[in-house]
Amino acid sequence: MFKNLPKVSAKGKNPISSWFEVKELDYKEDAEQLFLTLFKDSKNCFWLDSNRALKHEVSRFSFMGAFETELDEIIYAYAKKNEIQITTQKGKEIIEASIFDYLRTALKDYEHFKIAEENLPFGFKAGFVGYLGYELKTSLGYTTSHDADLPDAALFFTSRTVVFDHNQNKVYLLALTTDKNKAATLSWFETIAAKLNQKMKHSAPQVEKIAEEIVFSLSQNQEEYIEKINDCKQKIIDGESYEICLTNRVHTNLHLEPLNLYRFLRKHNPAPYASFLRFDDFSILSSSPEQFLKIKKDGWVSSKPIKGTIAKSDDPSIDFDNKQHLQSNEKDRAENLMIVDLLRNDLGKVCEIGSVTVPILMDVESYATLHQLVSTVKGKLKKDSSIIDCLEATFPGGSITGAPKIRTMEIIDDLEGEARGVYTGAIGYLSLDSNVELNIAIRTAIVTVDKITIGTGGAITFLSDPESEFQEIMIKAYPLIKTIIEACKGNYASKHFSFSNCDKKYLV
Repeated sequence: MFKNLPKVSAKGKNPISSWFEVKELDYKEDAEQLFLTLFKDSKNCFWLDSNRALKHEVSRFSFMGAFETELDEIIYAYAKKNEIQITTQKGKEIIEASIFDYLRTALKDYEHFKIAEENLPFGFKAGFVGYLGYELKTSLGYTTSHDADLPDAALFFTSRTVVFDHNQNKVYLLALTTDKNKAATLSWFETIAAKLNQKMKHSAPQVEKIAEEIVFSLSQNQEEYIEKINDCKQKIIDGESYEICLTNRVHTNLHLEPLNLYRFLRKHNPAPYASFLRFDDFSILSSSPEQFLKIKKDGWVSSKPIKGTIAKSDDPSIDFDNKQHLQSNEKDRAENLMIVDLLRNDLGKVCEIGSVTVPILMDVESYATLHQLVSTVKGKLKKDSSIIDCLEATFPGGSITGAPKIRTMEIIDDLEGEARGVYTGAIGYLSLDSNVELNIAIRTAIVTVDKITIGTGGAITFLSDPESEFQEIMIKAYPLIKTIIEACKGNYASKHFSFSNCDKKYLV
């Protein structure tokens, strides 16, 4: 049954009559089967994958779609050039703008576009989906010493979205429609319904047999990283920072089929803010547990910084002790508190006075391989503050910079020696109706034609023990390293891989 929502003009960018069409379908398979049925072969596509394997509040809906209509766009941003590249079905256009200004203008073009959403219990309707990379801080006036290999931001403007409700096994088909393409929209609905009625069952992800041993390497080897931890501690002693989030990267010169690899990842390390993004010649695979920003159309904002991590244990007694240790650990609590204070300050720039609160402070949340210490900071946007104002005030997320933010980011640039790129940026959506949900892009791998790169890092304070900090970054990288080995070797085993510049004892 079609639910035709009221026609409301979208002025500016698309100054023609436009509205939403919605269709609901029952679907007895899971989100993975849905994505494979509809988008497995799409060259440019997205899947915001709130994996229901975890019973978290945010894990009810998954959003997916592809670059396929005349209204759709692929947007690449290059911060240092102040340049936006826009690809449509008709070709490419380059304009001079920051991604923040571009998004502000594009969303304003749709400010009169209203959606009747009484029967739509989720935030994203149509709009922008993709990633905002860490080096976009250049566009906000912060210094940046390094250039990323990929665009500093890559977003889809999507006019069609497939939404899967994990609770009710229901599929919503949403389409931004115009008088010109209404027939195409109705045809798309019928095509999708027909595909789902075929009840195709796709096989499990396949192991890609790689004969040679897999060799991983760190951008900063163990000795170098520990030396930089000590440099961070000296900066803290000198009064230049309180907390420095120092990161590293793990590389392997493999090419694995990205979607197949992601299917292994979501099986072994499900996460409430997981995602799969595929662009022409690179893919982003994320199993992030961390919310960066959630903005509701009524103006309420939340952020859930994670600071404090400990591995899970198969032994219930040991696991209980691990959780208790995390909850009471002085260093982890200090890390978390400093970032909560930073986020209160960031949100205070754009939120109503007195509205910024911390309803949850240092709660332990458990995921597939880790326990983490999580807080929640909330606020109400001022009437004259937009969602882009909020994004500019808070990006990059404080949980992956440290505090104070500006000086600490300068220290990070100097010590890390390379761009972070997608890692520690944000992945998610900005909906036309001002709903926003973005993760912190941690537990994330970048897959290109000849390499897989994994970011990993941790917060350094005066109380940090360098050896323990190094152990922590390897714990965080472990699920992705294990996934790569399983995807091309089968069952995880120490004989299947080596590190060129790190002792394997940290993973085996």
